Amino acid sequence: FAPLSQPFDRPFGIGIDNAENIYVSEQDGKRITVLNRALQVVRVITHPSLIRPAGLELDRGRGRLYVADPSRQDSPDHSVKVFDLQGNLLRTLGNGRGSCDGCLLFPTFVAVDYKGNVYVSNTLNARIDVFDPEGKFLKRIGERGNSYGMFDKPKGVALDSFDNVYVVDSGWSNVQIF
Repeated sequence: FAPLSQPFDRPFGIGIDNAENIYVSEQDGKRITVLNRALQVVRVITHPSLIRPAGLELDRGRGRLYVADPSRQDSPDHSVKVFDLQGNLLRTLGNGRGSCDGCLLFPTFVAVDYKGNVYVSNTLNARIDVFDPEGKFLKRIGERGNSYGMFDKPKGVALDSFDNVYVVDSGWSNVQIF
């Protein structure tokens, strides 16, 4: 157990890179704080477009940091920001706020498969959206409903080495595997 002396401003997501640096998203701070193995701050990643960073995922092989940004109710920018590990914004995933293919509505968590495809828990659209490494919308998993394969409020998303997709649904209090 190692308490961090760094004061965080409403931390939400956490990840670790190949060098064992710890990345912590801070919603109220509108930033990602990066700590080294000695728990010292080595950099802070921020950008004017970050509104409320939530879940994050590191693609260690490609050197990318994906940050779900559910934004605010009145904002049109519900997206996933893609940074390099030095903090440079490379692109934004999502076709804006809405329910169209690739549109996001309060994205909260992100996972990346071995091919670099990005899985986004599109919480208030009640589905998982999948984008290719360049940000092109590929497909959606699930829809709103109360049967198997359907969601209410999908939050966490994770992948295993067999291409299974695990989704935590806070609305139905369950975990589904695809």
